[in-house]
Amino acid sequence: MGGRMTTTLKANGDVCAIQNAEGEGVLQSAIMQCLRIASVKAGDVMEKCDSYITGRVLKKIKRLPSSTPMDVDKKATSEVPSHHTKESLAR
Repeated sequence: MGGRMTTTLKANGDVCAIQNAEGEGVLQSAIMQCLRIASVKAGDVMEKCDSYITGRVLKKIKRLPSSTPMDVDKKATSEVPSHHTKESLAR
């Protein structure tokens, strides 16, 4: 006795489709066992895909080696350089 069964699951584990191609009957316990295995395998595949995609995205981000953090919330000061005083500009 042999056969083929295809199951389709969503990312959250919901069953979308079950197809039995050979026309033979399949026990409910066998279907449930296949669905449990498929759910675990789908989770493994999704983890690997997510980590691969994350790695690819991080490689594309360009970083400057000498970048320093800035506090963008500070108010800008209106300090005038010493060589731009009112007296020096009036000359």
